[in-house]
Amino acid sequence: MALTNEEALKRDDALYDKYVRPLEDEHWGEFVAVAPDGRTMLGTNPYKIDTEAWDAFRVEAVMFQVGEKEIVKPAPIHSSNRTNAISPRIAMEVTKLYQQFGKRYEVEHWGEFVAITPDGRTMLGEDEHNLFHKAVEVFGTGAFVFQVGQESRD
Repeated sequence: MALTNEEALKRDDALYDKYVRPLEDEHWGEFVAVAPDGRTMLGTNPYKIDTEAWDAFRVEAVMFQVGEKEIVKPAPIHSSNRTNAISPRIAMEVTKLYQQFGKRYEVEHWGEFVAITPDGRTMLGEDEHNLFHKAVEVFGTGAFVFQVGQESRD
């Protein structure tokens, strides 16, 4: 049975208090995925944490930004791995990346995938998974992958 919004917020608050709050001193500002059983995965790249958490946990988890619980609302990590598990505040910045550096590919590369770094470097590919891994090799862990023609990862 699906949770109501109020029940989900209470569950998320309890997860944060029990598993994330103890990480605040050493990991402030990082992202953490928390599985319902308390397993956690930390990192600085929310897209990478999304992918790795699903691979490791095989259950839906909740993403938090450590120390920013009141500012950044947790977003679910979808098992399909098709959604960026990041807060609405950060999602806006990621969408701006696409608008600034990815939109130009829409005419000739619609439906393909583009990896974009925060400093505007891009890489195109036809397979999302392969592009993600190649982008990590070339750019490091800071790139976001979009399907050309879709600004958000919904």
